[in-house]
Amino acid sequence: MGFSGAKPYGEIIPVARHTLGPQEGMGLSVYVDRECACCHRSRGRGGHRTGPDLSNMTRKGRKAAHPVGYFRFPQAVDSSSIMPQYDLPEEARTALAAFVVSPDFSRYDMNILQRDQTPKDAGPPEEGTPR
Repeated sequence: MGFSGAKPYGEIIPVARHTLGPQEGMGLSVYVDRECACCHRSRGRGGHRTGPDLSNMTRKGRKAAHPVGYFRFPQAVDSSSIMPQYDLPEEARTALAAFVVSPDFSRYDMNILQRDQTPKDAGPPEEGTPR
């Protein structure tokens, strides 16, 4: 039994209502492709709360370099992390980090994107695939 109109985890992507730059747009594509929204939330909306809420990462003092290392080997950064390792190309890790630290909900309202309405073509090429 569920709530009427409830979406499964990972079907909505909360983002700040501002124009994403090219790298942030690519990061959004990686975020959707790797189903990050299944575990992570923003301002309490989205995922299942398995991972931390990603709201206002910059206000928490996080720079893009922090999540880049986390994506590669989370347990090296935090031994208690249950986040899986993602063997992403460097370009994808950097783009994902740019997207994760971009929302500043102290400056922008929230925009809820449906998973099927997010850009599919902004992602990086597969590892070893030329542009």
